[in-house]
Amino acid sequence: MNIIFFANGIFALNALESLVKSKHNILTVITNEDKISGRGRKYQPTPIAKFSTENNLNLSKINFINDVKHVNYLKSFNADIFVIISYKILNKIIYSIPKYKSINIHASLLPNYRGAAPIQRSIMNGDNILGLTSFKLNSKIDSGDIIHQKKVKITDTTTYGEAHDLLSDLSGIFLLDTLQKIENKIIYKHQLDKKNNYATKILKEEYKISLNAKSQNIHNSIRSLTPPGSYLIFNSKRVKIFDTYYKNVNIYKLNIGHFIIKEHILIIGCKYGHLTCKSLQFEGKKRTNINDFKNMNYNSQAIFE
Repeated sequence: MNIIFFANGIFALNALESLVKSKHNILTVITNEDKISGRGRKYQPTPIAKFSTENNLNLSKINFINDVKHVNYLKSFNADIFVIISYKILNKIIYSIPKYKSINIHASLLPNYRGAAPIQRSIMNGDNILGLTSFKLNSKIDSGDIIHQKKVKITDTTTYGEAHDLLSDLSGIFLLDTLQKIENKIIYKHQLDKKNNYATKILKEEYKISLNAKSQNIHNSIRSLTPPGSYLIFNSKRVKIFDTYYKNVNIYKLNIGHFIIKEHILIIGCKYGHLTCKSLQFEGKKRTNINDFKNMNYNSQAIFE
């Protein structure tokens, strides 16, 4: 197939690399223009732009893809299909251009977790099965007819970062399988209308941990937001906590936020049960183990809050 590939984020890199190595022809790659970022405040390309340049792919850096001039530019390629991964919402006038229309790969088992943060929300809810779905674009977010799906099992310690990388690694072969199904003219599966678990964007305030909850839910929330990591306040400073687990029964009778250290593990009291933690990171500092934390000079009355 003759393909135009739309992407910005790192999640799409494996899929693009698989296309490069496949029988398919990449007409051009569409990504955002360079933007200022980092401490040096220099213009930086998207991960997709960097990869495309390194692999001598035809590259188009466009911020306002829905402009008329860009619509005409896309039409000029006479593409068979548009592949969209980790990109922005496209107007119908664009996604309807190619012969086989446009497809998207979403990091959930649709219709579950439509929206911006499917991996984080599924881990936050304690799911042990994640997945990938390829579907045809339509006018509703993540609601088009399903082409292909793959289930992926995770454990109750898998973090968002680990799940993201796992699904990204699988997305390359998954995309090629999707294109094969389209070429074989399989019958697509219509999505049911499901609205009760929409994967809304992660809000800034969600990174602040509340211990006034069940320890299992707190643990799931922490791993769903790692990286970059969620935080508590200790000794008037923000501290991220990592490598957590939980016990729904508070066998040490710890009040909320109070803690003990046993066998190099930090144990923090929650409203229901307690949370264990193997490493910490104070604001502006490097990540440290619990032994180093134990040896710190802090207020003996301090608690996590």
